Amino acid sequence: MSDAFNTKNFKEICETCDRVLSKSIEIKEVVAIPYLHVLREHPFWVENYYPIFNYKNIKHPIKNRRNTILKKIFLFAKEIFTDSNFSLDDLKEDIDFVTLSHLTNIKQLTDENDEYFGALNLFLNDTRNMKTLTVLINHTDYSSREIKDKISKKFLTIVLPKSLGLLNECKLIFKQIFITQVHKRRIKPESFIEERIIDHSLSIRNALGALSALRIGKLMKLIIGKSRAKYFFTTFEGHSRERIVFLSAREANSNIKCFAYQHSIISQYQHAIKRSIGKFYDPDKIYTCGNSTFEMLKNKSINNNSTIDVLGSPKHLSLDKKVKSDIEFTFLFLPEGIYSEYKLFYKFFTECSNKYKKYKFIWRSHPLLNIQDMEFFADSDFEYENTHISNDKIKNDIINSDFAFYRASTAIIPASAAGVAPIYIKTDNQLDIDILFPVKHLSIHNPLDLESVLDSYKHSNNSKDTMKFCQKYFTPIDFSRLSIS
Repeated sequence: MSDAFNTKNFKEICETCDRVLSKSIEIKEVVAIPYLHVLREHPFWVENYYPIFNYKNIKHPIKNRRNTILKKIFLFAKEIFTDSNFSLDDLKEDIDFVTLSHLTNIKQLTDENDEYFGALNLFLNDTRNMKTLTVLINHTDYSSREIKDKISKKFLTIVLPKSLGLLNECKLIFKQIFITQVHKRRIKPESFIEERIIDHSLSIRNALGALSALRIGKLMKLIIGKSRAKYFFTTFEGHSRERIVFLSAREANSNIKCFAYQHSIISQYQHAIKRSIGKFYDPDKIYTCGNSTFEMLKNKSINNNSTIDVLGSPKHLSLDKKVKSDIEFTFLFLPEGIYSEYKLFYKFFTECSNKYKKYKFIWRSHPLLNIQDMEFFADSDFEYENTHISNDKIKNDIINSDFAFYRASTAIIPASAAGVAPIYIKTDNQLDIDILFPVKHLSIHNPLDLESVLDSYKHSNNSKDTMKFCQKYFTPIDFSRLSIS
């Protein structure tokens, strides 16, 4: 057996997790467990499955220190006592359209356009005369109580708390442990791998990973029940949370229409978003961010219960950018907001800037992580005139760049659509996570190979195909395509 987690392993994990789900579909406490919803082949998502195949010698991606168990316990205890403030007093009348979105930055609280759905509320209000409500899942370090005073929006907005309160959280925990452990004894595995998946997924640690999805489901059931909403719309990547909120919306209103928005990238082996797990957990309709992802989803099993259409995306950018013909190239680094990816990219960033003084290198942090907060950045002592840590708008970084290093960052799509040449960073002993897998383009394994990569680019004719593919990835958003009356 190979000492690296491979494509065959990944597919077997996907099939086995789906089989366990199908045997547990009547138990929402099991469906809510994230472990059973295999999102995609990224090392960050699949490393929890390495032990299934007894890969003990793999160098796992180093997780952010903030994600240690002690930190999680401390934050959970803090949230129980400080972030359980929830009220529906602001819901004074019926609502037509409820959107569940995400709060990742405090600045979003004063922006009328949603980070994921853009000007949807304005469209519904002005052209359909609909009353709307936006519900935000709080991913910031602020409590919902602190955030409530900072909201300055024209349209009604509610930020979900991170806790149901001490008593309700205790009930949720004990119920989750009891139901999953009883189910663990009753479910019958059909293979050795399935036995291991059952053992891991229904362990207390992974079972408690469902608490967030169950909590959000409970809150959304209350909100939709009181608002008597006719339509419900949320982002869709295949998370267990999304499946639970579709169920919760239908429990609150059996006639509600559930819409899902595929708003981000789809990788080569993306799984959970593509498969159906039952009519109560599937959306009625899936809207994609563009034509490219529509083509990737249109023939998948999710269509058993869901129709699919193109909506477009607020991420669409119209930029005219051409690669320079001279030798003074500028390279843009586009890491995902994942600690292990930052370390990998930062190593490339420092080595490239040190070796290739004639080029310029721009680092662009993901909105979720600031490179200047990372301890490895603080401990580094490099200072080169050809480097820049950007805080500029992404369109300006794209305009100023000729090439972009990436792996699975969504930002490579608008960059490549504008004519920036993508360079995929390969790694050893990991599955390929290249999100531009349908088209041919540059790749690199070692910073020392940069000159040869650039030389191959000069003799390549793939740039037009890559641009065309990316230009269809995030198309202009068209809310008139929504199936509403």
